[in-house]
Amino acid sequence: MIGILSIDFDYFVNASSQARDMYFPNGSDEMPNNKLKSMWEERYLRYPELKKVGVIDDFYFLKKFLKELSIPRENFIKADSHKSIKNIIERLPRKSQLKIVNIDFHHDYYHYYRGNDYYNCGNWLRRVVEERSDTK
Repeated sequence: MIGILSIDFDYFVNASSQARDMYFPNGSDEMPNNKLKSMWEERYLRYPELKKVGVIDDFYFLKKFLKELSIPRENFIKADSHKSIKNIIERLPRKSQLKIVNIDFHHDYYHYYRGNDYYNCGNWLRRVVEERSDTK
């Protein structure tokens, strides 16, 4: 069995769902980076209090815990989108069972498409489970 830990930083943002709806732009991983950046710049100008949003204590706890595990650095991959993790999973042997732990503010198990994408940041986990039914 291959273990995969997926951590989306949005889980640790110390903001309610209502605050996220108000402050955060409706972007997606299909959007060009420069457009997404300009959307965030506009939000920071519109809502100066956004600069005061921090992270919950669980962020520091998990960070310390992971460091203490002494996992080799080559076993970590940092990415800006869950599409990247799906691409990594595609390279793993199909015969290997996967155990995925997903730490995220959203469950990533939605059943929707956006544009021409088969998988996206909101449905990547559902796609993995659909395609590899023995995934835990």
